[in-house]
Amino acid sequence: MGRRVGIAMRAGLPLLAAALWLAACAQDRQQEHVAELRRQVETEKQDCDNLYPRDVAGPQHYSQRVRCLNEVEARLMRPLDPFPDLTDRRLAARKALAAELDAGRLTEANANARLAAKTSEIAAEERRRTETTSSISAEATAALAHQRLALGTTCEQIGTAVNCF
Repeated sequence: MGRRVGIAMRAGLPLLAAALWLAACAQDRQQEHVAELRRQVETEKQDCDNLYPRDVAGPQHYSQRVRCLNEVEARLMRPLDPFPDLTDRRLAARKALAAELDAGRLTEANANARLAAKTSEIAAEERRRTETTSSISAEATAALAHQRLALGTTCEQIGTAVNCF
């Protein structure tokens, strides 16, 4: 019996090695894909910055800038999200706030604060769903968090202020 186990183990080692190698290759490809996607997101967001600079005002300036940024996120980042409806909520909130900014009903600081609050609310909902959904593993959740961190956000910190528009 001991000899059979030894033979089976020796026969299984190449299969195990091949499986580990394939897993490592798949992880490398995924990391390469995320890196390429990050470059694409950064390039397209820079295009939005060039078309609609933060420091230039004008009619519908915030709405045009947000339309550009939202399109980039919806096309490139939304497909990776396990809860795309939450991404849609955040993008819709940013669009609505941009319209209020353009209409002069809201200051940029207030819009940023309201968007930050909405983003926190959405993040809490995402955590709630993740905790109650058994179909999303801890590994997948960690991978999603890593991808979001790697891809960045459309907000940037300027001094002590955060600017999402």
